[in-house]
Amino acid sequence: MMTKKKAEDLDALRDRIMLAVLDNVPFDGWTPKAVEHARDMLKLGQADIEAACPNGIPQLLDQMADWADRQALAHMETLDLDAMRVRDRITVAVKARLEALAPHKDAVRRSFALLPRPRYGGQVPQSVWRSADRFWIKAGDTAQDYNHYTKRGLLSGVIISTTLFWLNDSSEDHEASWKFLDRRIDNVLTMGKALGRFKPVFETAEKAASGPRKFARKLTSMAGKGSAAPASDASTAPGSEAVH
Repeated sequence: MMTKKKAEDLDALRDRIMLAVLDNVPFDGWTPKAVEHARDMLKLGQADIEAACPNGIPQLLDQMADWADRQALAHMETLDLDAMRVRDRITVAVKARLEALAPHKDAVRRSFALLPRPRYGGQVPQSVWRSADRFWIKAGDTAQDYNHYTKRGLLSGVIISTTLFWLNDSSEDHEASWKFLDRRIDNVLTMGKALGRFKPVFETAEKAASGPRKFARKLTSMAGKGSAAPASDASTAPGSEAVH
């Protein structure tokens, strides 16, 4: 059984390998060759690589996304979040994530070329949803109703669209990307407010549906009891008298 310390050590090693791979991706692409060069740079054995990254390139891609999230969350820790609007907390998180990836922009760009392949296509939705969930939690979101999912879904769209814009942004200090991000956040807030107007409708529908559901469960329960009657009762049921 893996101990917590061993898991943390493996995760730290995975970070080191991933960052070394990022340095090689511009030359070798997201290939085993890039991993081999990273291994040699770090003076590791193949056993170390296999222990830290048994799933190879897909795991390294996920580690890159996870690492970028952690850098963004660490940056948020340095801020007075209580003094900030929620929208500003979210904006800071998305911006900090991309700034962490900025030195490896070409590697991020090349990672998108892998998406059409079945092995990689499902990773982006999962990792982006994870990022959105982490950022909303850090921003103080405690929603447990449908808002929990709409917020994360909308923010996932912001993260993807802003990342794609950022990859093609050549403006100084990515200023164009941050303006684009602000506009996207504005759009999301407007959409979120519009969806919020439907909350009473959803709640009313839920209450209206609860009555029929309870009635249906009662009927099902009664039917179940009827069908489970002991066979011996049949001889005493009305109309079941034996004919002699």
